Amino acid sequence: MSHYKCSIIVAIVASTFLGMGSAIAQSAVDEAIAAVEAATTGGTETWFGPSDGPPPVSGQSIVCVEYLAQDITAATWCRGATEAAERLGWRSTTVDGQGTADGIRRALQQAIALNPNGIVLASVDAQSNIGLLQEATDVGIKLVGIHSVAGPGPAPEVHLFTNITYDPVGQATLAAQYAIAHSNGTAQMIVVTDTQYAIARAKADAAQATIEACDNCKMLEYVSTPAGSTNQNMPGLFTSWIQKYPDPFYVYSVSDAGFFDPGVPALRTGGVPPTGRIVLLGSDGSPAAYGRIKASEYQLGTIPEPARLQGWQAVDELNRALNGAPASGFVQPLHLITKDNVDTDINEDGIYEPVVDYEAEYARVWGLK
Repeated sequence: MSHYKCSIIVAIVASTFLGMGSAIAQSAVDEAIAAVEAATTGGTETWFGPSDGPPPVSGQSIVCVEYLAQDITAATWCRGATEAAERLGWRSTTVDGQGTADGIRRALQQAIALNPNGIVLASVDAQSNIGLLQEATDVGIKLVGIHSVAGPGPAPEVHLFTNITYDPVGQATLAAQYAIAHSNGTAQMIVVTDTQYAIARAKADAAQATIEACDNCKMLEYVSTPAGSTNQNMPGLFTSWIQKYPDPFYVYSVSDAGFFDPGVPALRTGGVPPTGRIVLLGSDGSPAAYGRIKASEYQLGTIPEPARLQGWQAVDELNRALNGAPASGFVQPLHLITKDNVDTDINEDGIYEPVVDYEAEYARVWGLK
């Protein structure tokens, strides 16, 4: 075969593979766009929770242990649990873990000492506190986690009747897909998390995997910093990233309140423009995050959980545990908050609330009027 013919064949083959690569890359972008659209426009009017359950056990008491009171999501979980307990005629107490390992241990010890019938763990990592959870179980206290292990459902290996969360891998994947769609498949991303929490680690790993699977995207850094120290650490991290990376980049965080809210003031004081330089994609939501999205200031979107609803779910799950019934298996679908829906989907208190009347739904489940 002549050199000329070989060159033509090589050129044709190379062109074919380049075309295939381009088609695959575009397919990933199209898939990301479709996922974002579905999660943004999906209605919140539908009840996805249980249709029946056991009758309420009377005269019970619960303690809600929040990992950090200043985290609006953790506080709202406990608020929901308190409201639901009151609806059942139960007594409730909330204890603040102060966002540190020692503080959480002290809060758990205090909760156990109160000798409640049940404890709700609001973003308290189960594996890190398994000894105290064993102690609670040994004295007959029922345990329900919210974000306490990496996924939803029963977790008897760490003494949880069940764990409440959205699909964390799906949530982080969706956030990374938003970056892919927004950048037309060229996103450069930093992921920030606290790997001492199983769910935070799972979310960060999923976001990283999604970006690494995108042919023309790039993972810049995977950063773990203690959630209890973000007020001190995040401003410096944001400043260092701006100095280190001259091109526009995305940052995905496993918690808006925990990581973005403490760090964004450093962007403002540093004179970083609100658009075009750094793009934030968050988790769980916060009033400040919704404000940034609404104002197009740094943040493109976030994927919150209906935290107050989940507090009600935690009490429903405790009632099931106290009745010897199985967990409900309820997992709320993902919902993406962007500039297009932030005004309609976030209430006046700065909280994501599905339209569906879940209080009435749970009242029906419990047989209450």
